[in-house]
Amino acid sequence: MGHTSGPLLFIPRCPEIIVMSVRHMLRNALAVLAATLTGASALAAASFPTGPVRLVVWTAPGSSIDISARVVAEALSQQWDKPVIVENRVGASGVIATKHVADAKPDGHTLLVTTNSGHVLNPLVRADIPFDPERDFTPLGVFAEGQYAFVAAADAPYSNLNEFLEAARQSPKGMAFGSPGQGTAMHLFGDMLGKKGGAELIHVPYTNMEVGSLTDMMDGALGAAFWTNLSARTHSEAGRIKVLAVSGDARSRVLPDVPTFSEQGFENYFSIVPWIGLFLPDGVPPETVEAISAGVNAALDDPKVQRTVQDGGFDLRKDSPAAFQQRLQEERKKWREIIQETGFSPT
Repeated sequence: MGHTSGPLLFIPRCPEIIVMSVRHMLRNALAVLAATLTGASALAAASFPTGPVRLVVWTAPGSSIDISARVVAEALSQQWDKPVIVENRVGASGVIATKHVADAKPDGHTLLVTTNSGHVLNPLVRADIPFDPERDFTPLGVFAEGQYAFVAAADAPYSNLNEFLEAARQSPKGMAFGSPGQGTAMHLFGDMLGKKGGAELIHVPYTNMEVGSLTDMMDGALGAAFWTNLSARTHSEAGRIKVLAVSGDARSRVLPDVPTFSEQGFENYFSIVPWIGLFLPDGVPPETVEAISAGVNAALDDPKVQRTVQDGGFDLRKDSPAAFQQRLQEERKKWREIIQETGFSPT
């Protein structure tokens, strides 16, 4: 009669011990899995990028946004030792470029370079936007800020906001102001100024904003217009226009002698300034987001980047995804309030 010897398998009779053993094994397995996934994510972030990176811009080559994107791309390419390519997808006020990035693979290799006009305001004033700016994107950060300037002809009989508004109130037909188009930030700023100042301000949109509004202001057909700070400085120095106010919480580096809207009694809403920021498609791993954010902030230390961005009328801003997210929420809230108060209807 044979007897087979071998290791004895101890099976506990107590059900509680069996449950505890299974739980212990599951905890160990989950811990190993978590460590593996964490290690894989960290390794992916450390090796980023694994190929060419695209910065998708919605404005034409040679625009201030395009020039800023290209100099940042150059600095990132040197830092990452990988090609960083600027891709211009022009049209529909940024909708084409933004939709393209929303649909891109969420691996960090496709970024959107855009503005608050394109990404924050546009979806609030247009009913045909084919993307959700909050759900479809991961905010990366702002890297440049400018300021809006409210300008008038050099020989206009007013030199500040209150004098302008008083002239508008005294005019039987109100006062015309210019902007780059219906539903733009500058248009809504003008409507809000009239609302808060108790004056009838009539919006006049321009396709060629600078040339068209300058001609009409100098001819006396237009009372004032919203421009960029850099255009305002150029024509102010040439003696063609005067600058009545700038947006933002602080005076402009470009126009240091011009008071803000806030200094002249118009606070809160007029603190909004134009910015250039970066977005990723939704779903990019957090470690990769942080790695790209760190890379962009490091690129802003490059003297060539600083010089080029500032020459375009912008100030550089180092940012973080969390701070940018908070800023976006606050800015959307302000624009919704402006739209409600001015009675603007989405087109």
